[in-house]
Amino acid sequence: MGRTTAENAGRITPPRQRRNTHDEALTLLIVQHDARVGRAWQRYLRAFYEHVVVVTTPQRARQHLASAADMRFDVVCGEWFGAGAERGSQWLASSAVARCARQVVLASGQLPARPPRGGCAVVRKPCGPLELLQQLKPPRFVQAAAA
Repeated sequence: MGRTTAENAGRITPPRQRRNTHDEALTLLIVQHDARVGRAWQRYLRAFYEHVVVVTTPQRARQHLASAADMRFDVVCGEWFGAGAERGSQWLASSAVARCARQVVLASGQLPARPPRGGCAVVRKPCGPLELLQQLKPPRFVQAAAA
């Protein structure tokens, strides 16, 4: 027996057919201190991206962006990476992110008093992949939601 409309509410599935156009050659970079959370988001979100990369520090994310300078990225970044470490909002405001990123989301346990520099969206953790997709709006998600 098929699912009812109510059961499908909030559930978006990607198009089954993958096209290899430049517009869809989009990578999602997840920068998350807790690798388990990053991998959980990766499992769901990879259906909407050509590649999904998970790193655990802004420093590793910076290295990844430098090694893939010609790629288009969406970025999801946590805020806290340990005592004395660079905060996610600081890294997101850097020119390296602004140069490569299409969409940027800061995922934080506490909402900042003012929006972070760089014009990124903010979601409060814990959050699910659907909340991230609604902020990132990758082309495959937008196509699936319109269908």
